[in-house]
Amino acid sequence: MTTKRPFSITFIAFLVWINGLLGVILGMMLLFSEDFKVAGVAPSAIITLITGVVTILVAMGLLHANPMARLIITVLQLVSLASAGAHMFYSQSTLVADVLTIAISVVVLLMLWSRKSNAFFAGH
Repeated sequence: MTTKRPFSITFIAFLVWINGLLGVILGMMLLFSEDFKVAGVAPSAIITLITGVVTILVAMGLLHANPMARLIITVLQLVSLASAGAHMFYSQSTLVADVLTIAISVVVLLMLWSRKSNAFFAGH
């Protein structure tokens, strides 16, 4: 039996997809910029472009109940959560951004692992 995809998964996938698209656009802008020949820009442009494409694929995986996509998003959110949490103790200059990052990561994790989300991933 197939379970209907909850709004939370669609919302997370949309945000992840937008993030990937921005990475692709940024990577392309870097590749075609005048600064491309500057040391470090070429690898950065290529990595940004590849990361953007992979991010879009992960978003598509979420929409199709791919457990690997769910795991990747979970790991990235946990890393983001830990990074922002640690950063709060070392620098007070970005406290608001760190608190927002932590809040967003917690919300994404709660949405990704809610009862409805669990049923969606189990039902596929």
